[in-house]
Amino acid sequence: MTNLVPFWSVEPGYGRSGLDRLIDELWQGFGSPVARAERAASFTPRMDVEETEDAIRITAELPGLEDKDFEVSLEGDVLSIKGERREERKQERKGFYHAERLAGSFRRALRLPFEPAPEALEASYKNGVLTVTVPKPEEKSRVQAIPVTTA
Repeated sequence: MTNLVPFWSVEPGYGRSGLDRLIDELWQGFGSPVARAERAASFTPRMDVEETEDAIRITAELPGLEDKDFEVSLEGDVLSIKGERREERKQERKGFYHAERLAGSFRRALRLPFEPAPEALEASYKNGVLTVTVPKPEEKSRVQAIPVTTA
């Protein structure tokens, strides 16, 4: 005969609150229209930052957006991506009609390790992915000879 242990108590510290969290994760896609609207309104694009030898490359996932829905700006050494996400869903069947409109704004900002020249930045948008390339400034030699005078 085997001792059966409830699955929520197998992992230490995964008690009742852990079970609630698991159920929430499983049902996340089925929430009420209000819950879905709150998730859509709190849209935060995923961003990846990659540094190469001569540039910093930032990619942001902006699914379902068009280039007119967002803007990229540079203020000093802070690169910002901001915009608005709007979504409309309609569902019609015999004797049933359902429509939802969701909207929410977003802003992501990244402080760069240097202040780039705005005209040097390149941005492209394809298939829901924004790519911004920030060229690194040419390194100036930090070693400089200091003349020494004798008294």
